[in-house]
Amino acid sequence: MNDKILVIGASGPIASELVSQLSQAQMPVLAAVQTQEEADQIRLPNVELTQISYDLPDALLGNFADVSKIFLALPVQETHLSSARKILEAARKGKRKHFVYLSSFLVHPTQKNPLARIQDEVEKLIMTSGMPYTVLRPRVLMQSFTDHAKPVNGRLMLPYGKSRVSFVDARDVACVAAEVLTSSGHEGKIYHITGGEALTAKEVASHLSRATGKVISYHDTDAEKLRQFLFAANHPKWRIDDWMGQHTACRDGLASSITGVIQHVLGRKPIHFDHFAKDYAAQI
Repeated sequence: MNDKILVIGASGPIASELVSQLSQAQMPVLAAVQTQEEADQIRLPNVELTQISYDLPDALLGNFADVSKIFLALPVQETHLSSARKILEAARKGKRKHFVYLSSFLVHPTQKNPLARIQDEVEKLIMTSGMPYTVLRPRVLMQSFTDHAKPVNGRLMLPYGKSRVSFVDARDVACVAAEVLTSSGHEGKIYHITGGEALTAKEVASHLSRATGKVISYHDTDAEKLRQFLFAANHPKWRIDDWMGQHTACRDGLASSITGVIQHVLGRKPIHFDHFAKDYAAQI
């Protein structure tokens, strides 16, 4: 019998894709979300749904009883550290588990971003918990261009200048997570997950134009003006802070390196940006 996998924060772009892939592989999954609305978006074979509060550790105990592997994808907000700590405390009361933590490429000893520092603290908690662990640090998702970085009236507005970014497809990150959760040899590893090419925002606009048949051009945008634009679009502050932290790192050239993690773990090349753009053209 396959071990049940608990996916905490199952409604996110990577975690939801992970749940879908595990379902297709007929792996038993317990998908944990906070609201009924999130639960309604996940109705798949082999997937059991549960609503939890990340801040009530006693309520979490029952969810850990019959799982041996946990994928942790918490919202990157002020409660991230306290929620992770309580989840770890609850998990330790049961049998030994393998924790896979979805972190960020922003985590770095010299990083001053407050949200990245929180994720760094969570990584340290997991690494010193005594449980097997794997940390995933994906680069900026290609799917950002269907969401907060979506072109507006043919204008791709980002503060990247001429810097290059090795965008990665959320489907590839989910594939790596699935492999880590269903095979051995990944314990104690930190995986920096990138795409196979580093693109400028101008090149991104060109790819998106070809895929959509629309005229899309890059407009180098002041970071503060972009922040105000996102606020006006009613995005939550914690999401905006996370996105702006990523944008700053991209502008400063901290997101251009390319790793071979996808090739190493999956035995294939990463999804090409053109492939992503064609698949998601209707959403761009």
